[in-house]
Amino acid sequence: MSRSSVPLVRRHALVGLAAVLVVVAAACSTKSDDPSATAESGDDNATALETGPGVTDDTITLGVLTDQSGPFAGASKGIAQGRQ
Repeated sequence: MSRSSVPLVRRHALVGLAAVLVVVAAACSTKSDDPSATAESGDDNATALETGPGVTDDTITLGVLTDQSGPFAGASKGIAQGRQ
């Protein structure tokens, strides 16, 4: 008796088909190739992300994003107090 009810050739064909479907689905991504995180100039409702130099000759500026509301707001309070 065989170990599986699906013949080996058919199993290889199914694995190949699954691989092709994964590649096709990945190619259909709607992500933009533009890596910028700023708002588009024509978008009135979006706000632009403020950016700065971050590193100068005598200063390194670090930032942190924390939750101010929702289920993780309690964990963020200590982080926010540490920043001040």
